[in-house]
Amino acid sequence: MELHFVQVSPSEVMVTTRGLQAMRRVWPCSGLPYDGYCVIFEYDSHGNLVDIKWHTDEGIDVAEPEGIDGACMAALSQDAQKLLA
Repeated sequence: MELHFVQVSPSEVMVTTRGLQAMRRVWPCSGLPYDGYCVIFEYDSHGNLVDIKWHTDEGIDVAEPEGIDGACMAALSQDAQKLLA
């Protein structure tokens, strides 16, 4: 599965809309939102996840969509973290 990750700062990785779409195809009950959203995972200097931020594709901050599967988010976070290694 090809996900779309972008390192947006030394401690943050964004999963693009296309990345969320790809994840939804392999994890259909994930509860991930459809088009128009991206998610940014932020890690501390030890690699611990410290924040999750949701944005529209236009860059507007939004609340976390309801009903997202926790295991799916953990998997996305772990894949995103690899980009910082």
